[in-house]
Amino acid sequence: MFNKFYAKIKGNKLEDLDRRIEQCKNQIKVLQFSKEEKTKKLQHLKLENEILTEKYLRIIELILDRGIIIDILNKGYKIKEWDNLYLIKRKETMVICSKNNEVIKIFNKEESKELEKIIKNKNYSIVVTRIEGKYIKIQFRVKDR
Repeated sequence: MFNKFYAKIKGNKLEDLDRRIEQCKNQIKVLQFSKEEKTKKLQHLKLENEILTEKYLRIIELILDRGIIIDILNKGYKIKEWDNLYLIKRKETMVICSKNNEVIKIFNKEESKELEKIIKNKNYSIVVTRIEGKYIKIQFRVKDR
C-alpha cells in the first residue's frame, strides 16, 4: 500500500518534471527564433547604417567642396546683395545674422550640431547672392578644408 502510494507520488513528480522539461524546450525554441529574428534585423540595421553614413559623408564632402545655397523667405531684412552675413551661436542653436545683428535664419538643434562640426577650426563665408521679391539666396562656403 505504501509502495503504491509512494510510486504514484513519484510518478506524478516525474510527469510534472517531464511537462516542465517540454515547456522549457518550447520556451528555448521560441527564444532561439526570437534571437535569430533580432540578429537578422540587427544585420539589416547595420547595413542601412553603413549606407546612410556613406551618404552623409558624401554630402559633407560636397558642402565642403562646393558650398551650399540657402533660400530664405524675405521678411524685409535690411540687407543688400553681396552683404556678408555672420554665424552666431545662441544657446544650443546657430543663427545667421546680418551686420546689423538682424536674425536672418535660425537653425534647429540638429542642424546646428552638424554646422558646428563642419565649420570647426575652418574659415567660412556667408554672402547674400541674390534678393528676389519673396526670397533671399545666400551662399555658405567653407574656405579651408
